[in-house]
Amino acid sequence: MSITNKITHGYVIQTFDNSKLVKQEFAAGDECTYEDSEGEELRMDDERCEDYAPFDMVQPLDDEIVTVIEMQNGIISDIQSFVSLKDAETHIHSLLKNEEYDMNDVLQRGYTNDNGYDIEVKCHTINR
Repeated sequence: MSITNKITHGYVIQTFDNSKLVKQEFAAGDECTYEDSEGEELRMDDERCEDYAPFDMVQPLDDEIVTVIEMQNGIISDIQSFVSLKDAETHIHSLLKNEEYDMNDVLQRGYTNDNGYDIEVKCHTINR
């Protein structure tokens, strides 16, 4: 197995909405060169110069909002929203620091204790 680097000339088109990157694509030009793993340029008649793969670029992720709702005896006592699951988990840990719980259960089904204290978690994806 030999390593081949394909260097394609072209440009990147990035689309922004209110200064937030929402899409990007690579527009490949007709010109490309090939080199081996040592950086030596390959001749165009080398069979390795026929390699092709699509120029898919990683697209920006949609925003996810995680809302944590606290209730006491069925009455909402607090609602907080977080832009990352990690931040929501940190908040839940602080709320339940003296309780036994499984974070995956709390995220999927919520949490209720014997004193009428409930936590409900809602995840919302904002498509841009």
